[in-house]
Amino acid sequence: MNTNSVVPESVSCPCPQGAGLPDRSQGRCQGRVVTRCTPDPVVKSPERQSFYLSPAADDAWIADPHLPTNYLPGRPPVEGLVPEPPPRWQEKLQQDLKPNDWWKQDGQSSRSVNIYEGWVLERKRAEANGEEFKFPPLKPTLENMQTFVAHILAGRQFPAPLTGKETRAIEWVQTKAQELLDADAPYKRTVHLAIALMTLCEIVTDRQVLEPVCQQASNVVHSHVSRLDRWSRRLEPDGCFVAGCFSAAALDPEWVTRLHWGGNNPGGDDEKVELFCGYSDALYEALNDYVHVPEILIFPSFDALNLEDFCRFGHLPVYPVGMSTAYALNADGFMMSPLRFAAHDLGHMCVLEAGDATQDQAEGHRPCPVLASYERRLAWRRLLLDRAPACLGLSQPDTADILLMFQLLHEFAPEHYESCTKDFCSGFVLFLRKLTRVRKDERGGYDAVYQAVTDSRAVTAAFWAMRLWTCWQAADYGQVTEEQLQSCASQFVREDAPWLQKHLDFLKRHRAALRHLFYEICRLVDSTRVGVSLNQIFGAAVEATLFSPQDEHSGLHNLDNTELAYFAALASPELRQKIADRTGAAVPDVTLLGLEDVRHEPEAMDVMPADA
Repeated sequence: MNTNSVVPESVSCPCPQGAGLPDRSQGRCQGRVVTRCTPDPVVKSPERQSFYLSPAADDAWIADPHLPTNYLPGRPPVEGLVPEPPPRWQEKLQQDLKPNDWWKQDGQSSRSVNIYEGWVLERKRAEANGEEFKFPPLKPTLENMQTFVAHILAGRQFPAPLTGKETRAIEWVQTKAQELLDADAPYKRTVHLAIALMTLCEIVTDRQVLEPVCQQASNVVHSHVSRLDRWSRRLEPDGCFVAGCFSAAALDPEWVTRLHWGGNNPGGDDEKVELFCGYSDALYEALNDYVHVPEILIFPSFDALNLEDFCRFGHLPVYPVGMSTAYALNADGFMMSPLRFAAHDLGHMCVLEAGDATQDQAEGHRPCPVLASYERRLAWRRLLLDRAPACLGLSQPDTADILLMFQLLHEFAPEHYESCTKDFCSGFVLFLRKLTRVRKDERGGYDAVYQAVTDSRAVTAAFWAMRLWTCWQAADYGQVTEEQLQSCASQFVREDAPWLQKHLDFLKRHRAALRHLFYEICRLVDSTRVGVSLNQIFGAAVEATLFSPQDEHSGLHNLDNTELAYFAALASPELRQKIADRTGAAVPDVTLLGLEDVRHEPEAMDVMPADA
């Protein structure tokens, strides 16, 4: 082992609380805990294949119609967990950083595809001739790196002075950034230097800020502060029991600057092997694989981007990597350290696995999912966000539609949706599940405007999105004419909206009884959370939360997703009967879901059940 790579000046090496390294599937989860569900071999009946039986004792309180649900008794869990840099100097820094026009202008314009394709052609030409691909749009990033480094060296970023090693390492970034500016922003070396800077920020931030915070041993801190503490197995600082598992503060910053970093240090050791291969798919794959794919562009940036921005440039395989000037930033409801935040963004790229769909098909690969093509992603974005007919009465663009589009373009791989949108009911429930999860379970990672989307608005947005998807599907995912779009919207206003309102009214009247019913027939995930398995609808084992008295991640008390369980249950005639038996009212007509087993059912009666 190279002992010069760890334990910088007078820095102790805190040992990890748990042993072991994450597997590759965990690296793609972006810090989210994914509980997988396998079907119970004992359960054979159709309804039990959708909802697992696990009766709970003393649960009558769940049927209380006055039970307050989905409320936050205090501040959000992540609020105030991590200190912030000096506000006076942060304000000055943000004023000095140059915005990159690509994200807010060119990337969202009608010319975005042509601009992107021009970059790809130039890159292929340069690399075919053995040249470095120069990427001038990264010049603002390099200039901002210099600005940020000067800010750090002036003592305006951290609460205490840097060590000598840290100072020399940060100065190395300043020198290299100028070299790359003079060379007209060579793409690969610039991407690597950006990751190197975030690695150095991780070291100093961990030593001065995050390690003291985490030593408080607060459960909330350990649950909501995410930093990198797993590295190459080649590294094992003194006092640590597991190779590769230690705080970033234990890394020698000068050793970090001597690594190869994509050619910034010719002859240096490979940072992927020496530093990153023990931790993360995201950092390793980005620097080992994706940075070499001509059709994928990794774009480090200091720009603050919101959900609508991602929706408007997200059709292209151009992936922003956030360069944080904060000690920690909120992403997915976790306060992420500088390098962890960059890894989080790269992880989205790895999950999406964007590439040239046309080339894949030409090479004989299986047909690509609809949204694997950037042309089709752009067409879908325009349909949902830009062409909403006035008769729908939506704001332009609608908040719920932005939230859903963000899930489709940024959060999940395209193939995830392929099998789930082949019939109307499963597509509607899928879209509703995405909106439900981010509005409640993962609400901490979203701004208040998205948290404020109501259950009824989410249901309506999911149904309209699936109606629009089927319209697009009927056009073979090609051009939807204005006449076709208006016809689709008129049908929605005339038939779908009143139909949905009947179900929403039924749900409102009987929500407590329905919550209790689903609680009784759902699989109990643990002592505080009830999971609804939707595998019959999705064709795979997928879970969502039905009810949780106290949700640790979101902070919500009595987290309740009964509306999701209700609309999912409508696909099962057995469950519709259970709903009618429990509520004493017939379930409203379900023919608009396009179910094969549907027969005409009487209108719902406005009768309150005895146990509601």
